Amino acid sequence: MEKFLLVFALWSAVGWLFVWLGASNLRRYRAKEARETERTTALIADYKEVQRLSRGRSYISHYPILRYIASDGTEYEAQDDFTLEPERYPAGTVLELFYDPTRPEDYHLAITPGTPKNAWFQLRLGIIWVLVAFLGVLMLYSFSGGYGWDLTGALKDLLGL
Repeated sequence: MEKFLLVFALWSAVGWLFVWLGASNLRRYRAKEARETERTTALIADYKEVQRLSRGRSYISHYPILRYIASDGTEYEAQDDFTLEPERYPAGTVLELFYDPTRPEDYHLAITPGTPKNAWFQLRLGIIWVLVAFLGVLMLYSFSGGYGWDLTGALKDLLGL
């Protein structure tokens, strides 16, 4: 039985890594959202075009250059980390922005997807990976122990019930 637990531990390690990554990214994003509570509007002043190569093809990413005014009257200009489609959000578009009142240069756009989706994806992927690892090891144990498709019998034996 120890070898099956070792196989499960090794097989599920990747899943636990994804669970950890997803949970830590989600926690980090939630902390960022909690800090960036001051609301204002931002103007898309322009776009910075960055050419990228992927699979032998050239792509152009458009990073918006934003202008916004903090509550103390200071004007900020920043290039966002996320790309936007200039056709959907042309220069001159006004968007909602949240910033940290103690550090107005730290902000996020209300429309920007990204971290939460990625974090939830990593978390779900990790959980599914661990469940598949558990079922795979249970099937290995079941067939090697002569239980065949009787997974409940193999599970009871594996757990010592």
